[in-house]
Amino acid sequence: MTNSPPVSVHEKGNASSLAPYTVLSSGIDTLYLNYKLTWENMNFLNSLKEYREEAKASQQPVLIMMQTNIPDEAGVFMVKPFGSGGYAYLLTSDEYALKFVHPGEDSGDTLTRPPLNAEFHSLLLHAMGSKAAESRLQNLLSSAGAVIHSVHVSRVDMFCDILLPESEWGEFIKQQLVGRAKDIARYDSGKLFSGFSIGRGVISARFYDKPLEVIKSGKSWMYEEWGIPVGGVPEGMRIIRVEFQLRREKIKELGIDTFIDLKAYIAKLWAYCTQEWLKVMDNPGKHTTRRKILPWWEAVQNGFLGLPAGKPLIAARRVSADKKRAYRNMLGYMSSYFAADHLIKPLSGQQAEELVRVLRPFFPELDFEGFLGANLLGLVLDKCSRYNRSAEKYSHAMEVREEKDSFTDDYQHIEDIPF
Repeated sequence: MTNSPPVSVHEKGNASSLAPYTVLSSGIDTLYLNYKLTWENMNFLNSLKEYREEAKASQQPVLIMMQTNIPDEAGVFMVKPFGSGGYAYLLTSDEYALKFVHPGEDSGDTLTRPPLNAEFHSLLLHAMGSKAAESRLQNLLSSAGAVIHSVHVSRVDMFCDILLPESEWGEFIKQQLVGRAKDIARYDSGKLFSGFSIGRGVISARFYDKPLEVIKSGKSWMYEEWGIPVGGVPEGMRIIRVEFQLRREKIKELGIDTFIDLKAYIAKLWAYCTQEWLKVMDNPGKHTTRRKILPWWEAVQNGFLGLPAGKPLIAARRVSADKKRAYRNMLGYMSSYFAADHLIKPLSGQQAEELVRVLRPFFPELDFEGFLGANLLGLVLDKCSRYNRSAEKYSHAMEVREEKDSFTDDYQHIEDIPF
């Protein structure tokens, strides 16, 4: 990434002073977490069962309140008549959507499904941030008798809202994209271009005109977050949302498993999305080495949560593949060394086992018994046979050479050789 000036961060209440490439807001917009938990007793789940049956009978959700020992943090939820996605109970509110397993009631894979899947809605995340929102849910669950063992990230949507001149917003941005995704879909609001999506599956991105989306979604509170009057986008400007969605498979590939990991590496995760997976560069059609990152994309790279742009996360499977490749090379060199030495001092099975014992602490993720212990001695013996054949061929070649040398030594000049 090129050196760039500090990102302009908007001070709310002064819309007229907004400069191009100002980052108006950034953070996490949607969050799904899986909770591994147990219950002190079944009272809460049994109550949910009663509420669900009541909702079924009336064909209407039942309103309940989850209490907490912290004042003003009680949660009001609607218990739906039916579960969702194989979960027995579905509770919804403006802030959360909670899906609970009830042991013995859920279909099929109850033992493998997380006991709780929680979705954090955007209004809550924008109002109090992901850390406080997750802490509040833990308080609600603990008050209901849950013992939480770990919290794992299932999906995260990160965003950055940036002020962009109208002249720099349009479908032509598609030609400026440099990244790994190939699927790009255009979106329109009526006859007006509104944005496009990039990629699909475990990781994707969206660029879109946020005020146009606000008209449809009714999220007018975004203007308050931006610090400008409703509908008060400065003349000649657009507020563009850059959003990345990552699902669990991709998140784990990048080395993030728990919510604690996400809090620790959120800046690096954003850096991966905006520096490695996708970039916006000038001079479309030219080789990437002759292209530069556009200034507004530099603002996106550096403007997430006001955090300094860190080094991107490296895919764990890429690191694992590199380590295994290096390990195989090391195994090849070791077996070659021992094979050469074996001609003088044979390597015993006991020595191979001792080597495994010494090396195992340095390579804990590798299957030594299956990969090294069983194969090393076999590789050594195989290479020994090849070395022996090579040695025999070499000896034979030297004998032939010596015979020829003795033959030609009898003649002083090559023209004296009788043929």
